[in-house]
Amino acid sequence: MKLDALSLIPAGSERKPPLLFVHGSWHAMDCWQDYMLPFFYGRGYAVHAFSLRGHGRSEGRDKLAWTSMADYVDDLARIAASLPAPPILIGHSMGGDIVRRYLKNHPARAAVLITPIPVWGIARMVFRLFRRHPVKSFQCLASQDLYPIVSTPALVHEAFYSPGLAPEKIRNYFQRTVPESFLIFLELLWVTPAKFAKLPVPSLVIGAEQDRLFKPSQMQATARAYGSDLFMVPGTAHNVMLEDHWELAAKAMSDWMKKLF
Repeated sequence: MKLDALSLIPAGSERKPPLLFVHGSWHAMDCWQDYMLPFFYGRGYAVHAFSLRGHGRSEGRDKLAWTSMADYVDDLARIAASLPAPPILIGHSMGGDIVRRYLKNHPARAAVLITPIPVWGIARMVFRLFRRHPVKSFQCLASQDLYPIVSTPALVHEAFYSPGLAPEKIRNYFQRTVPESFLIFLELLWVTPAKFAKLPVPSLVIGAEQDRLFKPSQMQATARAYGSDLFMVPGTAHNVMLEDHWELAAKAMSDWMKKLF
């Protein structure tokens, strides 16, 4: 299966670990291209991103509904194996949980989890969505398709972005929103004991103070469970990498990496 991937490699980057970015649900690798990839490329890191199967321009859209987390971990493993050295993994939301699962059996230098799925799963988030949008939620269940819950710019704005983000940005980001696996929803709904294991590499959790999906308290508990450092980004919602204050997160990540390496 062909995966759409992008690599930007500046001169002298072999002196630093490569960075591999993993997107979250309803997204593709273009969520990193506006800000995060140029930021770290400009600081001498080789940066790599890809779209999971069924997302963006990667193959697999026809089988997306029943694609599993194990499939996504395999996608990450394929891309990571093509790199010249074990990377620092940077995962957003569901991508953070893909990174966590990958680390159980694969090497990496470190991990950054941006607004990751909490250690106890997504049940609380689902309850809030059902309460706010019962019709759209039942449409998702009836069709076994998660797209209805992000099917308008207003829904995308509410889920992923802070209230003050410019409308033209919201329209742009909505146009990039893609379908997601229904099986993933079922797999992530309930906690498993393995989620409470500390990560085997140095790790940083980036939380967002205005996140409507995963509350700051959930990020704090997740960082404790994983043995991770924690940085909370003010004035920012779930999609930290596309918000107006994205650079606060990027600088925190860069400073943390400098201390490690």
